[in-house]
Amino acid sequence: MKMNTAAQTQTQTRTQISKGRITIPEPLREEYELQEGAYILLIPLEEGIMVKRGGSGGGEMKSLRGSVKEVEVEKASKFIRELRSKWRIK
Repeated sequence: MKMNTAAQTQTQTRTQISKGRITIPEPLREEYELQEGAYILLIPLEEGIMVKRGGSGGGEMKSLRGSVKEVEVEKASKFIRELRSKWRIK
């Protein structure tokens, strides 16, 4: 199985963060058409940080659609109730 250029670059390139800035390697910028000043989203996950194209800066929430699993409302409500009762000051 052959990896695409971006995937190869991703596994072979290390980027150092300086003053809160991250440099995306040129082959990745070219493959994903990221120009200077482009908006990106940094999404925290348990495994690390997902980097996603952010569009024009106004549609951040829309671009997150499909990036996480849907949660059943009843299960989420039950979980929240359990947490609240656990942390309630007695």
